[in-house]
Amino acid sequence: MNKRYPVEERSVRIAVVLASATASGAFGGCIAYGVGHLNGSAGLEGFRWLFIIEGIITVLSVALVVFLLPDYPARAKFLNDDDKKYVQDRIAVKGGGYTKEHASKHELLQTVCSPRLGFDSIKAQLMTVPPWVLGYFFSLFLGWSADRHNARGLHIFGSSILGAIGWVTAGSLPADAYTARYVMLFFCACGAFPSSGPLSAWVTCNVPAFTTMAIATAMNNSMAGISQIIAQWIWRPT
Repeated sequence: MNKRYPVEERSVRIAVVLASATASGAFGGCIAYGVGHLNGSAGLEGFRWLFIIEGIITVLSVALVVFLLPDYPARAKFLNDDDKKYVQDRIAVKGGGYTKEHASKHELLQTVCSPRLGFDSIKAQLMTVPPWVLGYFFSLFLGWSADRHNARGLHIFGSSILGAIGWVTAGSLPADAYTARYVMLFFCACGAFPSSGPLSAWVTCNVPAFTTMAIATAMNNSMAGISQIIAQWIWRPT
């Protein structure tokens, strides 16, 4: 995305890609619901059918990516020379630190160190679908709005507040408040993933050079891994 679109068009397109993870939660819930009824079919347990079905879908998708997703507009076979020049000229003007040179040691250090910016299991699987669906469409809306208003920080802040409300409220409610806690999942879905698109776009808009976008994006995304370490130790003993 960073190599194809200028900064003011990047959030919504990154959101489309990242929202697919949210959509996969909805599809995963639907598939798991159906697979739950296949348990024992052909002598296979339900979880084996789940791996088989999702594995086939993944393998078939690889071919589409290999043949239909060029690594750079200049290598896109479906674009003519004028289209390729148009895309590259746009990136050169508004690509966010665009350059064809290799990243220097100073640029790498600057990028790394400088501060920038109560149900049964089958029914439970089906009930995971609505929050994921809402999260998917909210991801697309947030990315579109962030680009339209060129205000990614405010959108990230608002989405994070919604997520915080959902998680804190769900954790504070009684364990048997099933309906209220389920409603809070919709708030969580609007805060957990939707801000990823504008945040990734925001990071790529503030790198010192085009060639450092990859490491900046990787650093940004890797922060989620650190949160998993914290999450293992945050709970009070009961």
